[in-house]
Amino acid sequence: MPAALQETPEKHAQSEPPPGPTRRSLRGLDWFVFFVADVQTGFGPFVAVYLTAQKWTQVDIGLVLTVGGLVALAGQVPGGALVDAAGAALYGELRAWTRHGGDQPRPSRPCRHR
Repeated sequence: MPAALQETPEKHAQSEPPPGPTRRSLRGLDWFVFFVADVQTGFGPFVAVYLTAQKWTQVDIGLVLTVGGLVALAGQVPGGALVDAAGAALYGELRAWTRHGGDQPRPSRPCRHR
């Protein structure tokens, strides 16, 4: 094996630690969790009142709300991975869209209708 391909313990000990999550990915995950919590807090009371009106028992309502909470919890890890995988392209598109009020895409060349 060539010497260039062999790792020595000294080289490995001096290597930099693997990079951690970026600030942008952590912020995206924070927003995702915020909106999941918002949906959960709006979902629970509405469903509980609706199911009570439909003559469901408290046990059944609690089971439905528990399943909803577990599904949201299980979706946090894949949702975070999706935010990380979206990359700068999606972020750039969202920034361009929100800069223009989200109503119309920015024209690629100036309009000459005058």
